[in-house]
Amino acid sequence: MSPGELYTSEKHGSDETGDGTADRPLKTAMQAMRKAGKEPFPTIYVDAKEEGQATPTQADTLAHQRLRGGAIATAETQGGDSHGYPHVARWWRHIESFGSEREGFPSADPAVLERFSLGDVCLSQKYEVIAKSQLKKLTKLWKDECKKIEARLKKEKEDAEREGEGH
Repeated sequence: MSPGELYTSEKHGSDETGDGTADRPLKTAMQAMRKAGKEPFPTIYVDAKEEGQATPTQADTLAHQRLRGGAIATAETQGGDSHGYPHVARWWRHIESFGSEREGFPSADPAVLERFSLGDVCLSQKYEVIAKSQLKKLTKLWKDECKKIEARLKKEKEDAEREGEGH
C-alpha cells in the first residue's frame, strides 16, 4: 500500500482488524477516511462491481474437480439417476457446460472457501476507485463528525477548567 491508497471491502474487510491494505482492507470508506485523518484523502478503493448475481467462481471449479468421479458426476455423465440431488445435478451440468472456460472464473469469497475447506483456491479481490458522488457524501459526513468531536472536546476542556476553578 502506498501512502496515497486505502482499500475497503464491504464483503471481506474489517474496521476493527483491517489496516487499509489490499490484503487486509477496512470494511467501510468512512473508516478509511478516519484512518487518513485529514484531507486531502488518499485514493480510496472499494469492491469492484460484479455483473450478474450467480456468476460461477473458482470455488465452483474446485468443487467440480473434487466431485469428479463421485456418484452425482458419474450419474450425470452416464445419463443415470442423480440419487435424489436434482439441484446438485443441475449445478454439475451447468459448471460442466463451461468446459475449459472454468479456468477463467473469477476468484471466490473466502468465507465460502473456508466453509468447504477450499482455502487453496487463488483469491484475487478486485477493487475500483470510490465513486466521486459517494466520496462527496462521505466527506460531508466525515466533516460533520469532526465538528462534533471538536465540540465535545471543547466542552470537556471547559468543564475541566470550571472544575479546576471550583476547587
